[in-house]
Amino acid sequence: MDVLRLVTDDYELTVRADGVDTSFRRATLRNTSIESATTYSFSGSNSVFELAICSENQLKNDLSIAAFNSKLHPVFFENKEYFFDIIFKHKTDAEPLIHVPLEEIKKTFIARKVKDAYFLTGVVNYRNDIGKSDFVLKYKKEGVTITHILNFEVFPVKLDYKSDYNEILSDINNEFSSLVFDILKKTYAGFNNGDEINNDIVWWSVFGQLYQNILLSSRLILNKPHNRLVQNTYYSKGDRIRHLPPLLEEHIAEHKENAQKYYRVETKTLSHNTIENQFFKYSIVFLYKKFNIIHNKLLSIYGVKITAEFKEELEHIKKQFSIIIQNPFFKQISDFKSFKNESMVLQKASGYSGLFRSWIMLKKGIDFLDGVNKIELKNIAELYEIWCFIELKNMVQQVLNKKPEEVNLAEILIDGFTIKLRSGTKSKVSFKKDNGDLVELFHELKFTRTLFQNNLTHTISQEPDIVLRITKNDLQDNHIFTYLFDAKYRLISDDKEDSKDYPPDDAINQMHRYRDAIFYQSNDDGIKPKKEVIGAYVLFPGSDEAKETEGLYFQRSITKVNIGAYPLIPGSKKAKNNLLLVDFLKSILLEKESLNILNDDVIPYKSMKYEDPDAMVLVGFLKGEDQKKYFVNEASPLYHMPVYKKNGLVNTIRNLDKLKYFCPVLDGIRYYFKIQDIKVISRKDIFSYPHKLYKNSDESYYVFTLGNKKEITPKIDTLGGGNRVFRYARFSELRSSKTIADFNKVSQEVE
Repeated sequence: MDVLRLVTDDYELTVRADGVDTSFRRATLRNTSIESATTYSFSGSNSVFELAICSENQLKNDLSIAAFNSKLHPVFFENKEYFFDIIFKHKTDAEPLIHVPLEEIKKTFIARKVKDAYFLTGVVNYRNDIGKSDFVLKYKKEGVTITHILNFEVFPVKLDYKSDYNEILSDINNEFSSLVFDILKKTYAGFNNGDEINNDIVWWSVFGQLYQNILLSSRLILNKPHNRLVQNTYYSKGDRIRHLPPLLEEHIAEHKENAQKYYRVETKTLSHNTIENQFFKYSIVFLYKKFNIIHNKLLSIYGVKITAEFKEELEHIKKQFSIIIQNPFFKQISDFKSFKNESMVLQKASGYSGLFRSWIMLKKGIDFLDGVNKIELKNIAELYEIWCFIELKNMVQQVLNKKPEEVNLAEILIDGFTIKLRSGTKSKVSFKKDNGDLVELFHELKFTRTLFQNNLTHTISQEPDIVLRITKNDLQDNHIFTYLFDAKYRLISDDKEDSKDYPPDDAINQMHRYRDAIFYQSNDDGIKPKKEVIGAYVLFPGSDEAKETEGLYFQRSITKVNIGAYPLIPGSKKAKNNLLLVDFLKSILLEKESLNILNDDVIPYKSMKYEDPDAMVLVGFLKGEDQKKYFVNEASPLYHMPVYKKNGLVNTIRNLDKLKYFCPVLDGIRYYFKIQDIKVISRKDIFSYPHKLYKNSDESYYVFTLGNKKEITPKIDTLGGGNRVFRYARFSELRSSKTIADFNKVSQEVE
């Protein structure tokens, strides 16, 4: 169907697209007041503009005359192919040209001649790039080059363009500004950005004073500008030269018969046209232009929000700059090209040194501001992925009620202070819980065939958008629980009009592939790899409320196999549909014990059951230096203790069947071992003669076969008195105990 027609004196432009009425219907569900949501503008004159008719939230297959620069409805949408046909009415001097930023789009346009007049046709798909767009047509007629620009907006169908899209930009902008300006706060003493951050206002707080410094330095330079002796060379007849050096006088005398001869004359004069003053002129003009851009933006965007004093400060700086730039001094100064050598004048001379220092800082500051503004990408799919990462980080912060210990997201490229989002291990946000658990978020962490932090993939590389890793302090070896998230700015309804706004099937299938492909691998090649990922989930821009979503298949699958999807969308609907994701984070970060996660969330092979990781620990005291040295040097020692006390009573060991670990007391508790076997044998059979711990006795002894020695840091201190044979602890208490007095708290409850 035709969606737009533009008729001028020279040509007729028609834009058509298939299925745009479907996109329009879907967009009406997300974009409020869509009938008056956008405007169109055109740089040419004498034109007739027609647009597809909008009636009762439906786009009709008919055109009607519309007005430029008035509130109208959109006809350009994301991921839709538009066919542009341009038919010229008359002959042109050359082939007309289409100017678009992407070469791949430009190549789709084909020009043909029909009766000496050109006909152009091409296909444009804006894909995920939304926002304002210019369609530029250039042609030459009767020796005059004519440029026409048609301006319009490309709308999303999965978001509210005026609110959701702007909120994504705002959230990303604020997050990056917070990170980057936090760096600046460490550099510029006394800088305080308040509760809310805005790039331009904060930038001015940091760099604005430099303009005052440059104005002061400029006045000092103009009052006493640097000059330099410059050698000038010219040719003249002898009788016209006023001051004759001796050598030149002799030369003229030799040729006095030739009155028409020209002589080379060299003179030296003081000149202000030095490289330093050329730089002075260049820097002032450059900074004045940049100041005008910042000045106009501050006034147009913030208007009445900024104080009268601040407006007065801006106007004063603008006026002073204007006075300096119009100074006649600059008329004698040439354009600046570059410094060939180091200038001592710029480093030490009054006025020049201050100008140069302020210029370096302010120039970097302007490049820095430009870099921050470059964050505002148009590609909504990329923006949605970044926003999901930031949103997940904020959710974790909210659930834990703690600020991050470490934030490494923004990367500043030194060559121009360009800001970009880090990826992989460089892009990390980490939180430390009060119980010692470590929570880490990574952006685009890549798993390859190279072993990194005991993780790898044995086949092809995997790169999920977001990785959440929880290092549990109550488990052996600080066990890590890994959860993956992929942000997908796609819906099933993108391809099927009658489908619901559910996550695409291939996106959920990708979650299964992630879990099957990413492994935990010990440094010992002989040990088989183990599954690393507990769960993997798609984040998608679904707008349904939580209560409408929780019973759907992609939510039910999470409780069964820990693969599924969570809706996540900005704007007013976010608070109603992100509850499912918030509740999930609460369960794994706060509520679920490690044992429950392993037993309930990890899918074992059929008939298998995982061992209790929160088992009992036996703490045994060692007697004599020989036994202590034996435990220090032996990787798999034997611990022995008599079955009967001296009074004939049994030396009872509570919870013998639940004991999984053993800790020897060696000037505190420094190690723990896994108990591999417990048996009762004669004392003389524990060690063979001539072992230092051998004893020829038939007494019955408990013998613990130990292995897998692990260090405890920091060590657990011992105290005097109390039970000198053994004590109990849960494995979870082993990491949190400071002294042995913290043990035996559970001895009664677990009998």
